[in-house]
Amino acid sequence: MATAGLYSYSLNLTPDDYRQFYSAMGRHQSKPPKWIYPAAISVSIPVAVVLASFTRLRAFDIGVSCVIAFLLGMVAMIVVIQLLHAGAMRRLALIGAEDWTRFAVTIDDDGVDARGEGLALQGRWSTVKDVTIEQDGLMIWFGRLQAVRIPQRAFTDVAERDTVATFVRSRMAT
Repeated sequence: MATAGLYSYSLNLTPDDYRQFYSAMGRHQSKPPKWIYPAAISVSIPVAVVLASFTRLRAFDIGVSCVIAFLLGMVAMIVVIQLLHAGAMRRLALIGAEDWTRFAVTIDDDGVDARGEGLALQGRWSTVKDVTIEQDGLMIWFGRLQAVRIPQRAFTDVAERDTVATFVRSRMAT
């Protein structure tokens, strides 16, 4: 149901809704910050200089070895974290469907209000960080670890979903 400046949806969540929610959360959370790569490379330079002072090898050889080792270690760390995170999200998705079945979301001039069994989230527009469309559903992000997902079937059509997304984006800017 939608009127100017007020969007309200109430539905029963399905296991597929939980799978899609946690899948979107996993993709959103597992992205490393953009500054991590330049920082990792710049840290290897002082390490190379320090190690060069303790050996007869050239500083350049030690620097290249440090950079390669550091980058391989970083890649291994990111892969392990993503695998652990994906496993945790799968486990949460399996138990989540039993916790909250009825779900209601209201989006109005004041902010976003989401309610369900064991769930209450009320966020003013200043707390909304992003809005995305994930697996045809609307995700309203309050940070990397908190979001509200409205499945596509709650909307009458794609145009209504896009209208709500535009409304949320317009409120975020103010």
